[in-house]
Amino acid sequence: MAPLERKVIEKGLLNKGFRLDNKDHRYYVLYYNKRKTTIRTKISTSSKKHRVYGDDLLLAIRRQLKLDSTYLLRQFLLCSVSYKQYIQLLTEKGILKS
Repeated sequence: MAPLERKVIEKGLLNKGFRLDNKDHRYYVLYYNKRKTTIRTKISTSSKKHRVYGDDLLLAIRRQLKLDSTYLLRQFLLCSVSYKQYIQLLTEKGILKS
C-alpha cells in the first residue's frame, strides 16, 4: 500500500478521539467517555525518515489501535471510519466496555 504522511496520521488520530500526550515522541491516547483508555500509539518526530510512514510502521500502528487490517487503518485515518464506528468495533472485540 502507499505510504501515509505523518501529518495525515496525526490529523486522523485527533479527529477520532485521540489526544496528544507530548513527550520525547508524540503519544496519542484514545479517550472514551471522557476517560483515558489503554489504546495508544506513538508517532516518531526524530527524523525526516519518519515524515512518511511505510507499510512496516503502518502495521505497527494498526496493531496498537487494535484494527484488523491496514486497509481498515487507512479508512480510519482518512475519515471513512467514524469515531462511533471505531468505538463500536472495539466494544464488539471486548477491548472497551460500553
